Amino acid sequence: MTGYLKPEFKNNSKKYKNEYKTFYCGLCKALKKQYNYAGILSLNYETTAFLILLSGLKKEKSKTFGGSCSISPFVPVKYVDYFQDDFICAAHLSLLIAYYEVKDNLNDIGGLKWNVISKMISRKGSKAIYALSNDSSRIENAIRTYYEAETNESITFEEILKCDGDLIKCIFSVLIKKYDKETTDRLLKISYLFGQWIFLIDACDDWKDDVNNNNFNPLLLVDNLDKIKTTIKSIEKSIEETINELPIKCYKNLIDFVFIETIEKVSKRILLTLNNNL
Repeated sequence: MTGYLKPEFKNNSKKYKNEYKTFYCGLCKALKKQYNYAGILSLNYETTAFLILLSGLKKEKSKTFGGSCSISPFVPVKYVDYFQDDFICAAHLSLLIAYYEVKDNLNDIGGLKWNVISKMISRKGSKAIYALSNDSSRIENAIRTYYEAETNESITFEEILKCDGDLIKCIFSVLIKKYDKETTDRLLKISYLFGQWIFLIDACDDWKDDVNNNNFNPLLLVDNLDKIKTTIKSIEKSIEETINELPIKCYKNLIDFVFIETIEKVSKRILLTLNNNL
């Protein structure tokens, strides 16, 4: 899942970069606090983005503090208060995401590398499962449902796209628990759409390798790849519209930069590569 929502700050305001880094570093410190250095390996851009989105719904910006980098102690950084409930929950969630991704890579790829990583993260994964309790069971069931859909030879493109949206919605619903129904529904909708976007972008990104290696790619389920491009654009538009419907009080420019500008840039880059590979 992780890695596609990486903002590029070149030629953009330093304010975006500095604000973003306070959240990224805050989540990093939360992971180190909960899971030591092994936890830092599960730091990801997607969970960081949702922390920023949820922080935008608060009455005022989160407090920031100065300190040293979790990895390079001599590098000074600023970070958001990582003892907040959202950051602690996000740390557990990030570790759980990494735990299942490692298990998936171990099954699909295997080898010494993934065996070593699996041993490193398995105990931490057990802690995350315990910390998230019933939520971890729901996520595991959603992952199982997705895997079953992925291996179903009679699955349609629309069905597997919905399944992936449901999976990511299930994952990020763990962070969405203290809002009114209207706001909750919109946040869940963004999670669902975001899951579909990740699924399609990943499929487009893997297209060449999958075709060359005779692997399954969901794009094979459609007759015309123009449909994929249209669907991606539609998802982007829906994400933007839903974000604009949220009662955002802080970080609006940063949220737009991460969820609208970054998504559009990533889509444009990967779709261009797809066109070149056709």
